[in-house]
Amino acid sequence: MNNPLDQHELIEKCIKKYCSSEKVLDLGVGNLEYSKIAKENGAEEVCAVDIINPKKYVEGIKFFKENAEETHFNKKRFDLIICKGLIEYVDLGRGIKEIDRLIKPGGIILLQEKDSRGFQHKLYRLSLRIRNKSADGLPFNFKKLKGKIEENFKIIKFYETFPKHNIFWILKGGK
Repeated sequence: MNNPLDQHELIEKCIKKYCSSEKVLDLGVGNLEYSKIAKENGAEEVCAVDIINPKKYVEGIKFFKENAEETHFNKKRFDLIICKGLIEYVDLGRGIKEIDRLIKPGGIILLQEKDSRGFQHKLYRLSLRIRNKSADGLPFNFKKLKGKIEENFKIIKFYETFPKHNIFWILKGGK
């Protein structure tokens, strides 16, 4: 495990490194912040998916209002998938399966989630228990998420970030 890093700085650095001239998918986009970074740094195509419309649309980014567990995209379409803070809101098994379906062999996945090992996050997860269940009926935790990742992807790098106590993986598709 590496020393804690600033999460925004880390994700931005990774997007810049992996997005040039690539097809990028941003899952759970929020305000399109990371989609914009990908587009500004040479991504050939940027698609963004969320169940909520962004407050402001951005030229050159294709936004799709749909569930990230089951998108309309053809399989193995994307070279880079950005997934920041999404997995805690979807079914863990279905979410990881869809990412695996969409990433090209050798493509890169940037996956950031809250670190479920801390007490603060356990309280937060307890408050979400009713609306967020994984395939086995329980909210995901670090061990389950790590297990699903190891089943489907090759782990290139793992980080812990601050100030929000997040975990961040750089993954390679096509395991």
